[in-house]
Amino acid sequence: MIPLLLGLIAGLIGVVESLIKMAENYGNYPGVNYHTIGMLVVSAVSVFATLMARRTPKLSGVIMIVAAVLGFIFVTFSYLPSGVLLLLSGVVSLFSSPEVGEQRTSNS
Repeated sequence: MIPLLLGLIAGLIGVVESLIKMAENYGNYPGVNYHTIGMLVVSAVSVFATLMARRTPKLSGVIMIVAAVLGFIFVTFSYLPSGVLLLLSGVVSLFSSPEVGEQRTSNS
């Protein structure tokens, strides 16, 4: 449950920040460049990986960690809150054990 909440918060913060960066005006043209598009794509992938966290926690943890690292590469300081939350969510999801309800149904 914790990776799901942290990942969703991180992904939504990343999407909102990237949309704000796209709407900013630098002179006469909007701020759409490969940094903001990369940030939007990485945030969308992180939201998708977060939604997969209950079914496949290990795979979604790896995807979230990779998305956090790519977010740090694409955008340096704008992705800092999202990246830290996403990295934390990925590590928790990667090293967490399956939930109790899922263990009971798989043993039956």
